[in-house]
Amino acid sequence: MNLHIVTPCTRDRGFLERCYASIRALEIPYSWFIVTHQPSYVQQHGLLDVQGFEHTQALLYEGENRWNSLLNWYLDSVAIGDQWVVVLDDDNLMHPAFSRMLPFLEIEGVAGLVFSQQIDAAGSVRRALPGCIYPTKVDQAQFIVRRSAIGGLRYWNIYRGDGYFLLEFRIRMDIERRQVLLIDQVACNYNAQMW
Repeated sequence: MNLHIVTPCTRDRGFLERCYASIRALEIPYSWFIVTHQPSYVQQHGLLDVQGFEHTQALLYEGENRWNSLLNWYLDSVAIGDQWVVVLDDDNLMHPAFSRMLPFLEIEGVAGLVFSQQIDAAGSVRRALPGCIYPTKVDQAQFIVRRSAIGGLRYWNIYRGDGYFLLEFRIRMDIERRQVLLIDQVACNYNAQMW
């Protein structure tokens, strides 16, 4: 399996170190892409330092300084292959149960997974149910998609652009008769570094 973890990054290296520790704890193969708006990042934090992070590449963007633009930069910069793409915001941490999702990626015809998400330290959960996969009810960390299935789809630079991305992705997969599975198991965190 070829897993790309993509982190749009605005915060300092301390946040990246915690993200990295959560990735490594999964003990799964991965490639980590940290995407930042180069001029803003340098001004606030200095040069983006990814040394010491294995299997990691920095993607430096100089266009419009918006979160969704960083994700689009990854999609425009990295060659389309057999990879699966999951976004790990720099204030999130990978969930220990994420590795339980990997067998579903081997099912023929599956183009994406949506799973449940822990949203606070008290254990509150945003469920992955058919009526909840909409822009106001789903978060970026809750889904993983096959890169080749994304094609030319890009994130809109609007509030809740992640939810609209997934909504359009699902519509496209329905048309192509490809599956997006809903797995009602917690496999991601929401803003876990802030808990």
